[in-house]
Amino acid sequence: MKYSKNREELVETLSKYISNITQDDKKIDEIVNHLENKHNINLGRVMYFLNDPKRLNEAELPEIALLAEQVGLKLEEAEELHLQNWFNINEIKEIRQYYHVDESQKDKIELPITFENVTFLGDGVYAVALDYSIIARMYKWDLLNYNFEIQREGRLKKVGNNVIQEVKIYKKNVKEIKERVLKGIQQKTSLAYNCAVETSEDESEQELIFDEKNHTLTITKGTRIDILDGTHRTIGIYQAYLEQPEIEGKMIVLFSNYSTQQAREYQVELSKATPFNKARAKELAQERHADELVSRLKSEGMLKGRISSTNTINKSLNQLTTSSILSDAFDKHWKPEKRSDISKIIRKFNSYLDFLFEYFEDYIEDKNNLLFTKLFFIGHVILAKRMYDKDIPYEELNKYIEDISFNKNDDIWRKLNIVHDIDRELITDKKTIKGIEDFFKGIKLK
Repeated sequence: MKYSKNREELVETLSKYISNITQDDKKIDEIVNHLENKHNINLGRVMYFLNDPKRLNEAELPEIALLAEQVGLKLEEAEELHLQNWFNINEIKEIRQYYHVDESQKDKIELPITFENVTFLGDGVYAVALDYSIIARMYKWDLLNYNFEIQREGRLKKVGNNVIQEVKIYKKNVKEIKERVLKGIQQKTSLAYNCAVETSEDESEQELIFDEKNHTLTITKGTRIDILDGTHRTIGIYQAYLEQPEIEGKMIVLFSNYSTQQAREYQVELSKATPFNKARAKELAQERHADELVSRLKSEGMLKGRISSTNTINKSLNQLTTSSILSDAFDKHWKPEKRSDISKIIRKFNSYLDFLFEYFEDYIEDKNNLLFTKLFFIGHVILAKRMYDKDIPYEELNKYIEDISFNKNDDIWRKLNIVHDIDRELITDKKTIKGIEDFFKGIKLK
């Protein structure tokens, strides 16, 4: 400040004019708009000072100067508040660059957020070591959600005439975790957070965007992040952070991108790392919407537990087809054009399967019948899509295929190059797939 000028004198001079300025709502609005837009000093903070000038002693000097300047510009009689009367040219330049940061907002964290040094574990799961402070801030700013549909620890509570759900928290456990975190002796277990399917507001329609080259993972705007495992540890870390914001330490966090059904069944076994064959690698990469669709079919509907992740199926495990066969079929014949299409297609295809199994389930154990062989699920995708397009109810499925003999010994399957001439076993090549496609496309519908 200029020689012989000081903060106290500026506050005293500004205070003289505050009662005059507060009588003019229009001028107050203009002052607030300027300070908020240019310097991030919001309405609440401006009025906090104007309503009681003694509070100006709590303000930062640039705030006092900027408020004084605005009052001086709005009141002709307050010319003595002009900044050149109090500060030199360089100080005024610095004051004009001031941008207020609310102490309570300094640690705010919001989406989108990008994490570095991320490892893709497969099956739509990513691992990253996050600082305790990041985990705590995510919880503080409501980025982490407790989803009662996927948690076991919710409970019902009656409030007045209403019954509500509330989080079941064991305070003793949280306190013990907080103390261990503060002492630096918390075990390095992993937390599991799920970025719920179809919650992103990003134009990509993806909740998670993984950059394989740079090993970064971005959680996109609008994504709902549900705590799958680690509610007590998350809250314990948060409470430790409130006591000691500079807290040091990290914890592994597993981020997944599952539907509600998949989240309920969520289990990740880090200790069982085994090599992947090409079919498994393709499934885990999930480069296409169709891959994600099939990933969800593995845990929803009639094919739950019946889809193999390799190129072969295991009858003893009740497997019927493979991920790669279904993914290719959906990508070619019923392709989800955008991510939001996936749920609708799953609902429709599962409805088709409900009736298929209801009408023809006896054929599953019939070794001579082709209807439930792995490649014929290509045909089921085609037929389900055709019936959907023609608005034919799936309950009428038996009307269209009950008179067709799917016995592998019938000549039609040999002529279509679907079974071998001699042993009548299923052929597995491109010609076979073409034959199955042509056959199901040729089934006459109304």
